[in-house]
Amino acid sequence: MQPEVKLVPTTKNVHSRCFLLPRRHGVYPTELKENSHSHHYNNQDKQRQKVEAYVFSKLEEYSKKKSINLLHLTSLSHIRRRLKRDIKSLHGQFDSNTVSEEKLHQWIDEVLEQIESHISQLQSLFQSQDDLEHFLTSHL
Repeated sequence: MQPEVKLVPTTKNVHSRCFLLPRRHGVYPTELKENSHSHHYNNQDKQRQKVEAYVFSKLEEYSKKKSINLLHLTSLSHIRRRLKRDIKSLHGQFDSNTVSEEKLHQWIDEVLEQIESHISQLQSLFQSQDDLEHFLTSHL
């Protein structure tokens, strides 16, 4: 039979202690559970930041290898496939129990979607500047 676990709220008093109550099995302060939960999310944030740094470093590496403009002549799907293929080396740096390879792929997709969104906004801005310049030069 599994012992029954009951959570007891902690207080701010430094002299308070967590102790087992009579006829109660496994009494733990709730703060421990909350801290481990927030630690898990902080750890995931740090790991996601590692993936973002990895994506940007790989994009820089890819752009140096090519003499062509990476963002215009290389398809995003090709870059995505290449990053996902190369992620196997990065996957070993993570605890496989907390971050699966599928999660790494999801994070890569999210980072690339953000990059693609920013690129399309920049292209739109450049195009509107070109249109404005053309308009001003033709009408002056």
